[in-house]
Amino acid sequence: MSRADIRKTARVARDGLSPQQRCEANEKIARLLLKTNPILKAATIGLYASYGGEVDSRSILQSLLQNQKQVFLPKVVERVGALHMTFYPVTDIHELLPGFKGILEPPESPLISPQPDVLIVPGLAFSAGGARLGYGAGTYDRYLEHRIPRPLLVALSFECQIVDSIPTLPHDIPMDMIVTEKRVIVCTAS
Repeated sequence: MSRADIRKTARVARDGLSPQQRCEANEKIARLLLKTNPILKAATIGLYASYGGEVDSRSILQSLLQNQKQVFLPKVVERVGALHMTFYPVTDIHELLPGFKGILEPPESPLISPQPDVLIVPGLAFSAGGARLGYGAGTYDRYLEHRIPRPLLVALSFECQIVDSIPTLPHDIPMDMIVTEKRVIVCTAS
């Protein structure tokens, strides 16, 4: 199956979840994520603001802040015809404002994210081996390509977005862990 076909199939499956299924899955994913060792041990965490049908990150953000974690969310800008992310600190969910495509973003501040211990990312489809298929803009891959050491990468996904395999490209960066409502997958390809 092509990358475009996998994107389409995963989006249809994800968007086909009923409101009740989505709510229950979001709660289970948050609970599983917050109990993982990487999250418990991390001091700084990069997170995304959920958009559309993505796994809801709001309760996760609230919990991380309550647990005294330093949390950073991306602000997306277009430079030289490509999308780039810069992470800024968040101390309160209410400070987020609509930005790129209406996605909530933190206000700019003089403090830009240090290297996060863990980066939590969204996507459309994932393989148990760690392959990630995003929306096709390469924004996360571009952000991560020069990060050394690379943060631990944790994807949040509904189980219906897990596929057998994803054709990868040379610039694709694999996930270290994937959390769904049913399991925590420690990836083998990373």
